[in-house]
Amino acid sequence: MAINAALVVAVGARFVPKVQTHDWVGLSTAATIGALFGTPVAAALMLSEANEGDQRVPLWNRLYIPLVAAATGSFVITHFTNLDMSLDLPAEDYGGVAEVFVAIGVAVVAAAVGVAASRVFDPLHKLLHRIANPILLLTGAGFALGVLGVIGGTITLFKGLDQMKELPDRMATTTALGFLALAGIKLVALLVASAAGFRGGRIFPAVFVGVAFGFAVHALWTGLPVTVTVAAATVGIVVAATRNGWMSLFLALAVVPQLDLLIPMLFATLAAWLVVVNRAELRATPLLARPERASPGPS
Repeated sequence: MAINAALVVAVGARFVPKVQTHDWVGLSTAATIGALFGTPVAAALMLSEANEGDQRVPLWNRLYIPLVAAATGSFVITHFTNLDMSLDLPAEDYGGVAEVFVAIGVAVVAAAVGVAASRVFDPLHKLLHRIANPILLLTGAGFALGVLGVIGGTITLFKGLDQMKELPDRMATTTALGFLALAGIKLVALLVASAAGFRGGRIFPAVFVGVAFGFAVHALWTGLPVTVTVAAATVGIVVAATRNGWMSLFLALAVVPQLDLLIPMLFATLAAWLVVVNRAELRATPLLARPERASPGPS
């Protein structure tokens, strides 16, 4: 997103100087979000929640041009790649009151796990950055990530978007504890990489954590619909990681694209929000600038 914004601002400022820099940044952000998720709906939801611009101007007037950018990014990415976040899960019969309570319960637990991870993040960031030499810091963090990768296997590597699609194939051979281990390793890797300063987002790794946790819940109680547990766990962990309810709801339905899940997932999102509101966020307090060493006085 930073690279896209820099390119768009550089080109836009040169050829259309009347448009302000922050407007070009907004357009590049909308287009990048549309490309990342393969749909302009994600950008629309995030932009409407950001609530930026002149509040006297109607919302759709403010969103019109960014949504054109988002739709363009989505069109390009879907026509030149095979971007697809959905899992190969069976269609199940659900929609009763019981499934709503299951979704709420799973989302609340997943959100609590996300809040616990968020509380660890800032102290871990401060601890790692006591290492003044960036080469030593990143080498040590890279070694830790390598060890986690050895323990968890290749399925726990990288951002997790492609790797999470392997999880349904493991349902017959992996226990609830095994899925929990995959979720835990991925979560620790996310914390280490982010706290050490590696570039990258937290959304897709968090989605992997949620999906693995949802499979763990289903493996523990096989009578629960796996589509509900996976979608609800995704909602819970993403709400905790992003503090964005619309994005969490959208991602859950992108991972498990079954429209009947909309109502239970909305209840799950609202319940998860109550868990995370006013709690620790997955971000670190900016470090104070190191004081420069005083130069020696005249001898």
